[in-house]
Formats: sequence, structure tokens, C-alpha cells
Amino acid sequence: MEVTINYNGQAVTVGVTLEVYEFLDRVDHKTENLFHEQRRHRDGREFDEYIITTEGVGAYGETPEEYLCRVETLHELMAVLDTCTEACAAGSCSMRLTD
Repeated sequence: MEVTINYNGQAVTVGVTLEVYEFLDRVDHKTENLFHEQRRHRDGREFDEYIITTEGVGAYGETPEEYLCRVETLHELMAVLDTCTEACAAGSCSMRLTD
């Protein structure tokens, strides 16, 4: 099969195998699809980028309120754990871990 490519500003016709031709054809098709998708978006983003930003799991930014709640919860859990540890060390713990 023959394919015309742009090489240093000149159109050159070269012979390629069927596999290379199909690959180049898919690349052309994908490039055309992306061009159409870019035209549909006013800000010039490609559709793939749109999906990633709207549907993807982005970087999580914890709010100050969430941080304080998380720290308070951690302190409460640690306090409960400390009392359990003290009770088990004194021998009054009804639940012991066994091997």
C-alpha cells in the first residue's frame, strides 16, 4: 500500500505494509475525532480532558473543617484506646487477644 506523508514540507509517497497503513489510518481517524471534539468545547479542551476533570477522581483537598473533625476524632479514638489499654494492663479487661 502507498501512503502520502508530509516530510520536511514536501508530500512524499511511500510504500507501507498493511499493518502500518491501518495504524496510520487509525491515527488520522483519532486526530479528526479530537479536532471535532475541540471545536465543540468553547475553552479548547479535548473531550478526554473534560471526562477526567468532571468524572475522574481528582486530587483531594481537605477543608479546614474536615481537618479539625478528623483530628478531633483521632484524639477521641486515642483516648478510648488508652483507657482500654490501661484496663487490660490492670487485668480487668474481659476481652483478651489470644494467639
